[in-house]
Amino acid sequence: IASARAAIADFGGRVAFFDQEEAASLQSLLEESTSCGSLSRLSLIRNQVTATYGKLKERKVLTELFKQDLRELLPVMQRTKNAESVIVRMEDLLNAREVGREDFSPLYGEIKAVLAEQMEYLIDDAVTRKAEGVLHDMGYSLVAEEEQQHENLNGDLRPGEIRHLNSPYEGYRVRVRVDKGKVTTRLVRVVGSEEEARSGGEYQRQKDEEIGRKWCQDLDSFYGALEKEGILLESVFRKEPGEEPLDVVVDEKMGPRRSGSSAQGASQQERQRA
Repeated sequence: IASARAAIADFGGRVAFFDQEEAASLQSLLEESTSCGSLSRLSLIRNQVTATYGKLKERKVLTELFKQDLRELLPVMQRTKNAESVIVRMEDLLNAREVGREDFSPLYGEIKAVLAEQMEYLIDDAVTRKAEGVLHDMGYSLVAEEEQQHENLNGDLRPGEIRHLNSPYEGYRVRVRVDKGKVTTRLVRVVGSEEEARSGGEYQRQKDEEIGRKWCQDLDSFYGALEKEGILLESVFRKEPGEEPLDVVVDEKMGPRRSGSSAQGASQQERQRA
């Protein structure tokens, strides 16, 4: 009898640790066990309390396992396209008190279907994030105005988007796009007015070619760094400085005011995953 009472009290305490509502439902049995002298009745109470604890522990363990899976998958889903409804359901389950198999399994099936459908996009996304990190380490950063204009609040590169990066070379930016397995980059010159964009000169042409050569060296280092990260690319299109004029971007706020201009000497690069 003493052993049965001790087991009932022990497992009753474990139930209370996990769930106060479940503990409240067992309170009358726990009180009865303290004065009951029937071993058969105490055995029945013990069985019920231990069974309640076992089911409760299983639900809690499964809930934590399911939520861990959801926590790991949520950042990936947040970077996919057209997955808003699935993301809302994931967040609802993460905030739920308990998550059962009947809740998790159907949603997990939908998550896998979305990931399978958007695998190419997710690969591009991984390449894009890695490319942005490498370029940032090399001194290239997203133009602040573009961060504000995009719905992407994180201000980072996204597959399919054409974005401009400030370069270490004053008056020049790099246009970048990752889409459908291709990484496309192009050096552009930034001026402060339409008048500067229309003007030209031999000095500017030479300056463009000089910066173009520096960018090409940086670009080779960029692709080399990606290769070290396991992202193998092969060149499918390349223009060297001087082969065609640089694109000129007018930015009255960010563009430097400089005399002279003529844009000869482009450097456009496009590579595709090998």
